[in-house]
Amino acid sequence: MNTTKKGSEFESRAMDLLSKLIKRQELPINSKYAKIYYKKAYFSIDRNQNIIIDISIEVWLPNALNYSLLLVVECKDYSKPIEVSELEEFVSKINQIAGQNVKGVFITTNSLQSSAFNYAKSRGIWIIRVMPNDQVKHMLYQRENEYKNYELIEAEKSLTNQNYISDYDDIFYIIEGELGSSVS
Repeated sequence: MNTTKKGSEFESRAMDLLSKLIKRQELPINSKYAKIYYKKAYFSIDRNQNIIIDISIEVWLPNALNYSLLLVVECKDYSKPIEVSELEEFVSKINQIAGQNVKGVFITTNSLQSSAFNYAKSRGIWIIRVMPNDQVKHMLYQRENEYKNYELIEAEKSLTNQNYISDYDDIFYIIEGELGSSVS
């Protein structure tokens, strides 16, 4: 499969996953105020032209003339761990299209190198890892508190270990400094 097709398929999958997470209120966004877009253009003053964003989520308050929050989503379906340079380039794009009302969201199928993970945490970038199907065992947990302990312990491992095998969840994230997981 060529890389453009592979990337487009992952972007479509990521958009579906984000839509589900928003609808289920698993992201800190009120679903009735959120509008999700695929390949929308946002103007860059530095470039004096538009930057096309993989996925964007605009949060609109009632009767507002403009969105109050913009989530800029970058999708990467790589076979190797994400390097810090990918996140630095992403932050550069974010800084070009919006001011204080923007949040970066980085969705990947692979882990992050430790420097990339640390950079994302220090910049407040939301990281969402979508686990490959062959790395999820789908074990069931009997008690909610047992699952919560698993979730916190395993989330960082999944985000930083390329060969991590999940017992249940297929999505792991760090959002606003909080680690968590979900099922797509």
